[in-house]
Amino acid sequence: MRDRCTAALVGCLDSLAVVGQWRGKGIARALVAEAEKAAGSHQAGKLGAAALYVTHEPELTDFYAGLGFTLSPDGIGFPTPAGLICHGPIKGYRFSVKPLRTGIQMEPMATSYGRQLVVRGVLPVPAR
Repeated sequence: MRDRCTAALVGCLDSLAVVGQWRGKGIARALVAEAEKAAGSHQAGKLGAAALYVTHEPELTDFYAGLGFTLSPDGIGFPTPAGLICHGPIKGYRFSVKPLRTGIQMEPMATSYGRQLVVRGVLPVPAR
């Protein structure tokens, strides 16, 4: 189960597909841009998600990198006051992350799940 505070501050895009005959027309790029916009905004004008991560097939790594996403080695982790919340890895899929606001820092770090891309700055946490 996801931590409620973190879930509200991290957007997730699971599975994006464009029918073969419509590929190469910028549809996937437009859909990702809309997902970023939706995740990063809030109706009441409050801050939306701090970061967006996508779960994707390995062959789409370059596509997401071209949109500003950073590939995670084995999964992603988010520091919280209670500890590190980790997601992944998922067999046959990759995680890529993109900050949606300033102050987000990402660094690979060894965890019990493998080398996670740790995303800092989503929640305020005590200094290490």
